[in-house]
Amino acid sequence: MHGITYLIYDSKESWSSISSKARKECANRSEYGHDSGSITKYSHIAKNKEEAIEYLKSKDTGWYDCIACQFYEFPNLSSKVVESLDNKIKELNNKYFELNNTIHYANVKASFVSCPSCNSKINRDFIKWNNCPICRIDMRPKTILDRLTQYKEKIKSLEIEKNNEIKHLQEKNIRKAKVKWLVKIEYHC
Repeated sequence: MHGITYLIYDSKESWSSISSKARKECANRSEYGHDSGSITKYSHIAKNKEEAIEYLKSKDTGWYDCIACQFYEFPNLSSKVVESLDNKIKELNNKYFELNNTIHYANVKASFVSCPSCNSKINRDFIKWNNCPICRIDMRPKTILDRLTQYKEKIKSLEIEKNNEIKHLQEKNIRKAKVKWLVKIEYHC
């Protein structure tokens, strides 16, 4: 089996110490106890850990590469805007999951419900989910499906807005950030 792990080290630590620790970690995780050999370090400094991971993925050749780059680690960056967006996202997620997990036809008075796709008549007592047991199509009304889509789209737009606000805060607080090493080790386990 193939394993990939990302390790974080303080940039104040010497590169030889970081390399030694990462190689030992690779050997500990490896099936045969082999270390990675050398670790290629790049001079790129990413804006955050996620960007550093993407950068290292772009440099990975797929042959058990052990590579490293630096990134900025920020103190807890929060603002009223980020907290407000977080609360809105949580609220919409709750509404989405509540609506999505409710069995729409569970409490109807009719004995049978018709599937709008295959026209099968399904006994109300056997409806345990929102999909037709025959054709597997979602049987909920279009208005419910549209509302679920609207929730998803709104959540996505709020997450984009939140990420943009966090990027803005990171740019504003770059002097407070600590530089860290992100080391990707790859091994056979």
